[in-house]
Amino acid sequence: MSTATASISGVVLPDGSLQVSGKLAVTPGPVRVTVEAVAQSPQLSHSELLSQLDAAVTRPGYQPRTREQVDADLSEMRDDSERELALRVARRQVPQA
Repeated sequence: MSTATASISGVVLPDGSLQVSGKLAVTPGPVRVTVEAVAQSPQLSHSELLSQLDAAVTRPGYQPRTREQVDADLSEMRDDSERELALRVARRQVPQA
């Protein structure tokens, strides 16, 4: 747990306390918390979502990604995952002071 900064989602509860969506990977100790309100996304029904997607892909000028672009993105995501896993393994092997 040596990350100096972290970003995480959460909810401000009616009593003013903050509930975060998970654990933070930061060094235990005092922290500074800055809260930024985010717009709530409207809950769409399945049919509304499908209608929006259909409208987006049938509009003039829409260019779907090529197979090569999709493959490159997937390869990049796999590489990122492998690097993150290697870092986690390396962190576990470093003795704690």
